Amino acid sequence: MDSKVLSSIRHAEVGRLQTLLAEHRQPVLLLGAGASVTSGVPAAGETVNRAAKWAYCKSHGRSPMDPGVVDSDWIPWLEQQSWFKRGVGLPDQYPVAIDNLLGIGQDRREFFEQLISRGVKPGQGYRALARILDNGWVATVLTTNFDHCIDRAAVLEAVPPFLVKIRTASDWVQFKTSPANPQLIHIHGSVEHYSDKNLAEDVLKLDQETVEHIKPLLRDHPLIVVGYRGMEPSVMKDLLENQIDYANGFKNGVFWCDMKRSIGESLSPLVQSFADKIGSNFNRVPIDGFDQLLKTDLLEQLVARQTPLKQLGPVSAPSSLPLDMRPFQSGRFEDLDEQVLFQRLKQYADKHYEPYPERFNSDWVKERAVVKKLLHQTEGDPESSAPTG
Repeated sequence: MDSKVLSSIRHAEVGRLQTLLAEHRQPVLLLGAGASVTSGVPAAGETVNRAAKWAYCKSHGRSPMDPGVVDSDWIPWLEQQSWFKRGVGLPDQYPVAIDNLLGIGQDRREFFEQLISRGVKPGQGYRALARILDNGWVATVLTTNFDHCIDRAAVLEAVPPFLVKIRTASDWVQFKTSPANPQLIHIHGSVEHYSDKNLAEDVLKLDQETVEHIKPLLRDHPLIVVGYRGMEPSVMKDLLENQIDYANGFKNGVFWCDMKRSIGESLSPLVQSFADKIGSNFNRVPIDGFDQLLKTDLLEQLVARQTPLKQLGPVSAPSSLPLDMRPFQSGRFEDLDEQVLFQRLKQYADKHYEPYPERFNSDWVKERAVVKKLLHQTEGDPESSAPTG
């Protein structure tokens, strides 16, 4: 790309992002696949590789977990497919590859459920994000990802107490433009509910209901983009470029984060087109990575500066909390079966890679139950709160 075009893109420092949160501007955060790489979720190119091996095995009567299937088996098979383009990077072939390799809905569900569950542990960035959400500095997260890193980070950090998750059309009844609780919106749907948007046709258009709900947020708040390459017309056109007039040219600013080592490279054509149209409202931000940005540059800096919290909802348990998450006011710790609670807490710990004692330990049970907000204390007496599921 012409150096004049690159130089026309404005740049901002991460300190500007700190200011957005500190001033309680509540920017909307858009996360792409790059945010989850350090948590063990493969990026687009590696996902295509794994999908190709998976599809090869399924087509040849082999188990995808068969260690006897090696690269020299499935790579020639992949390169012989009529849709495969030699010389084009695998990330750029992602939608077409998934369409041809995993076109059947049940196949995609099986593949992606294995992909996002095996060995995935939310990294420091996601754990920091859970605390940022709990502090009210960010109220809405949009993600193109199917993983559960934010959900798991919220469990590990025991915050926020209630996270609204929108994955399917029926979940939109919980959505608010001024939410009382942090909200996580999976703009590409859910593989578990067969509502995912992975195929070549899917990434051309975004569901109109999704756009209509999100666009007031884009009009009224800054947008911070992290870990997203901007290759999908559904997001770049329907959600962003087509909303320029509605969002008043994104007057609150779009802050597009890029790795420092890549900051001098060209933006994708769709991102460049969007940047050209909103002019100085588009800023490119050099970062050291998702984990570094969320944990060190944002959370730790804001905490060190004693940034006031932003209260999203009422101090007491909001009425929107499910019944099994509301405090049981007349309960006492002694009323609970500690052995059952021990087993449940061990399951939590095992699922989220936390240490736990092999044998029953009453002190550990009490300590972890308080940390996980299953118990809280009033006037010196432990009082039980129903398990959060």
